[in-house]
Amino acid sequence: MARRWANMGRPPTSRCLRIIRKIPSAIYNSAKLMAEQASLYYQANMGVDVVVLRFATTYGPGKTARHGKMGMTSAIVENPASGLPFRLAQGGDEKDDFIYNKDSAYGIYLACMAENPNSRSYNIGTGVGVTLNDVARGIRKHLPHAEIEIGPGLNFLGMPYPASNVYDISRARAELGYAPQYDLERGIGDYLDSLKRLKKA
Repeated sequence: MARRWANMGRPPTSRCLRIIRKIPSAIYNSAKLMAEQASLYYQANMGVDVVVLRFATTYGPGKTARHGKMGMTSAIVENPASGLPFRLAQGGDEKDDFIYNKDSAYGIYLACMAENPNSRSYNIGTGVGVTLNDVARGIRKHLPHAEIEIGPGLNFLGMPYPASNVYDISRARAELGYAPQYDLERGIGDYLDSLKRLKKA
């Protein structure tokens, strides 16, 4: 199973460590934590093989169709790729951990293939904090005329609780052999190439 650390309640822009006090801030977040705890109970008491993955902020093809404002990290790529502007009133200074979907899939694969892992929960991210302005600069390397406007400040998702952080992925590195394959520049490039292939399909 998977969830975001932001759902658990922790200081804004903090590095998410492996051990952190979990204080859910809403019923949705509480449900996420409950699902994790129930899964670990089944693992500990009923022999069900469970590994919990906590993903950083994902981006990649397909996210805009079903995630609403949570798909903003994909809309900033897909809008310019389609010749549309991307405008956001605030949040250009907020650092977050953006993970490309292929790295998310890689983390899932490694977790599924791990035999008797030492731990049962892992952070899957890049371990690097970047801003939406960094993303915009990366897009303009491929699309120089991209129309992207992002206002200053924090909280680009407009959430009522802190929703950005940088992950500590050291446990996943050590125990699963996980290492992100896509930094921001490579992720954006692959994303744009994928969009071109999808349009031709």
